[in-house]
Amino acid sequence: MEPSIAVLIDFENIAAGTEKEGHGKVDIGVIMNRLREKGRVLIARSYADWGRFARFKKALMFENVMLFELSAHGMNDKNRADVAMVVDCMELALTKDYIDTYVVVSGDSDFTPLIQKLRELNKSVIGVGTRRSTSRLIVEACDEFIFYDTLRKQKTQQTRRGKTDSVKELSREEAMELVTEALAGIQRNDPKPVHASRIKEQILRKEPSFSESDLGFATFGRFMELCQKNGIVTLEKDRKAGGYQVDSPDSAETPAAEPLSELSKEARALYDVLQSEDLDPLTPELLVALCEAIVEDVAARKKKKRRVNLQWVTQDVTKTMRAKDERVSGSRVKSLINGLHAAGVFRHTDGEPIRSFFAAFTLGEDAKGLLRVLRRSMLQKLKGEGLELAQQTAPLAELLYGNADEATVREIEELIAWETTAIEAPAPAENGEAEEAPKKKTRKRAPRKKKADAAKADSAPAEETVEASEDAPAAEAADSAPADSAPAEAAPAEEAAEEKPAKPKRRRAPRKKKSDDAPEAAEASAEEKPKKKTRTRTVRRKKADEAPAEVAEA
Repeated sequence: MEPSIAVLIDFENIAAGTEKEGHGKVDIGVIMNRLREKGRVLIARSYADWGRFARFKKALMFENVMLFELSAHGMNDKNRADVAMVVDCMELALTKDYIDTYVVVSGDSDFTPLIQKLRELNKSVIGVGTRRSTSRLIVEACDEFIFYDTLRKQKTQQTRRGKTDSVKELSREEAMELVTEALAGIQRNDPKPVHASRIKEQILRKEPSFSESDLGFATFGRFMELCQKNGIVTLEKDRKAGGYQVDSPDSAETPAAEPLSELSKEARALYDVLQSEDLDPLTPELLVALCEAIVEDVAARKKKKRRVNLQWVTQDVTKTMRAKDERVSGSRVKSLINGLHAAGVFRHTDGEPIRSFFAAFTLGEDAKGLLRVLRRSMLQKLKGEGLELAQQTAPLAELLYGNADEATVREIEELIAWETTAIEAPAPAENGEAEEAPKKKTRKRAPRKKKADAAKADSAPAEETVEASEDAPAAEAADSAPADSAPAEAAPAEEAAEEKPAKPKRRRAPRKKKSDDAPEAAEASAEEKPKKKTRTRTVRRKKADEAPAEVAEA
């Protein structure tokens, strides 16, 4: 008999944990869909101050979660939600005997006594929380603990489709995806064939609007026959209960350990390592055909405006590869597509790699690019097992290219070099540039200062007393230059000064001289601007005094 489940959510705890660990906004749909695979959810309650978490109300309503309001007041409201959860949980345990499983969505260790008391009452307890924010005490107290981090990586179809106010009719492809998820959820703990009726019950828990008649089938068994034709499930008649026994197609296949072509002893050893890592190298010709089939199938699905995800692409490519070689099983094709998936080739429209096998993706690589990624993935797997790739270039060329001539061995050496030196190579170049930069700047500054001094010396040799006071900063800068570079570059500085006699500083010197011819110029002063103003004023006064004298003589 299926379990009857009650779900109690400490919403503040789970929401704070997901944001703290970088998972973003908590997705309650992911948690509820996983719990629906466990059994029938009869009660679902969430406790929080919903004025603070108003943006989550709609998602919780779609998941049939009742919201219990605990308004905050003052500064001592920290444990109000915890106490309310404990009171309600004990009431349910003592008044509703038909509920045999309780789910506590929180990582707070304060709930440990509650969980222990529920187990004393012969109730099964499942905990849900984030990995880093969950106390070890509550994990050990539960019968089973589910981490939100894992659920987030394995998003279910109902959450990906999204929920709106209007009920959307399922397409056949979406319905078959639900079959795949339902079968995987049932076989997660018990990998045995299951009756088709159990799969339908599992689907109805996640998608209550599902009906095989909407898809054009009189019975659910007919719909399962369509799933078998598409390679999603394998069916076998159940003579006792009637209907079909359903199993996963991967469990029915036993992947052949023998290579599809003859290999040398060294290449066969590498082949066995890749097989153990669930990455079948097939043959070089079939690898090329596989990459071309993936690119062609993605383009054909986009052209027909059909759903593009790894589930359907894998099935289409498997059919194409079996037509070329009957020995190519679905598990072999899936292992290679999983390798491309792990390398991040399949991406969302925003550029991020997809996580789920059911997520829509775009393909930015051509067949040659996919083939290169596959070969690099195989080299990484072998390197991860501690093999010295540089010493086995010939067997690698035989395994990945079909022969070990000079061209293929050179290709393998380039791939190995790229894997081992691509990250470490830029470091020495950056250090070298950083050391040379200050030397170049020092060499360029010294001649510039000396050219300026030489130009001043040639422009006004008779005005040494005036320019000595004005060019003091330049002289100090010249003295501060390195002594070893001065004698070597003095002559070039003088030649540069003779070639360019007309410089802005030579033109300024005569202007300063005019203001220095006044009688008051002999008085020394620390500030230059007040002197110039005083000199100009005395000259003007003298001119004014001479004017009346000339008039009197006339």
